[in-house]
Amino acid sequence: MADVPRRDAESYPTVHNGRVYLTTANGRVYALATRNGRVQRETIHAEEPQPNGTVRRYGRAGGPVSVFSVAGENRAVAVYQEWDGVVCRDAATGLGCRVDSRRRTGGGEYHGTAVRTPGSNTVWLHGGSSLSLLAMDLLTCEQVSSVDTGGDIYSQSSPAFSPDGSRLVTATWTGVRAHDPAAGGAVRWQRPAAGWNGTCEPGPPPVTSPAVYGSVAYVASIDGVVRLVRLR
Repeated sequence: MADVPRRDAESYPTVHNGRVYLTTANGRVYALATRNGRVQRETIHAEEPQPNGTVRRYGRAGGPVSVFSVAGENRAVAVYQEWDGVVCRDAATGLGCRVDSRRRTGGGEYHGTAVRTPGSNTVWLHGGSSLSLLAMDLLTCEQVSSVDTGGDIYSQSSPAFSPDGSRLVTATWTGVRAHDPAAGGAVRWQRPAAGWNGTCEPGPPPVTSPAVYGSVAYVASIDGVVRLVRLR
């Protein structure tokens, strides 16, 4: 990555169609060529020219980029978290995907990936610090729904689907939840997660992202326990 300052990269990379996507801590998103690492696309979210000739950069596009092909169309959409919401862009051009959607989703940490409802153009991801579960439409890049998930700066997880797609599982320090994607992400049940212990960053978050196998969700927590929760 010769063209990208090493200290800027904050997310782990995402590879799609010959490009490597990553976000930074200063509001920039890069698309690099997988062949040689050269920058093919750079998106700058927030820069303010200063009277002394310098440029003030701010913002935090810290979440990993999730890239999805749009069903029925010859294009893909990149979805990622910014400091003030969720952004959708055309993965090839970097242009706004019809609507450059930014929804207020809470501040804090941004480390969650998006997952797609099987057979649809709807994707789901957490807002900042896993405070909420958001549904986004890839065709319009508009927010479809938002459900509280009880996160905060200690929760930096990603949602996971059950094998049949009927449930979407989230995990934050306040609990493990099963959501109904057919009902706008409504919470069908909630189970306790690790107890609060006051550990602040840069320590580890109290719970991991859920992993689903069959009808069981697995969540590890900071208390050293892996909890198995049946989805039905």
